[in-house]
Amino acid sequence: MVNTTSDAGDRVPAAQPSGEKVSVRGLVVAAAWALGLAVGLIALAIGHQVVAVVALVLAVMAPGLGLAWVSHSRRANPDAPPGEPGSFAARWHGLHFSAR
Repeated sequence: MVNTTSDAGDRVPAAQPSGEKVSVRGLVVAAAWALGLAVGLIALAIGHQVVAVVALVLAVMAPGLGLAWVSHSRRANPDAPPGEPGSFAARWHGLHFSAR
């Protein structure tokens, strides 16, 4: 039998730290989604349709609300000077478009 593997291919590279921290808001939203899903499915299984519907609707809405929450928290200060990176609305006037 012929060994077709190489030493370089067998090694798994170590995880490199990305420098980014875990978002607490993201964890809160993930926990809300998981809790809402669990409560909704359990309530549905035991026959509480109203509780199940409310919990499942909140579970479905949690990721979207979480993305909006994180996006809103990452917006730049509207009073920041125009030279610094910011939102599109703060620097749209500096863009030059050409007709094609």
